[in-house]
Amino acid sequence: MPLQSLISFDRVAVRPGQKRQVELSVQASHFTAASRDGSRVVPTGEWKIWVGPRGADAVVSVQLE
Repeated sequence: MPLQSLISFDRVAVRPGQKRQVELSVQASHFTAASRDGSRVVPTGEWKIWVGPRGADAVVSVQLE
């Protein structure tokens, strides 16, 4: 599984000083990896989601069980 992967994005036009709220959908299936037998599995544990134009502008932790 890659260490970093783009799973969702939206291009939003904003003017200087303007704020916009953007909602993105992230599904558990975005976190799948291939097991040794080739089946897709969702590894459990903590995942960090980076949000923003530079990736590390905001970090959200998600626990997958």
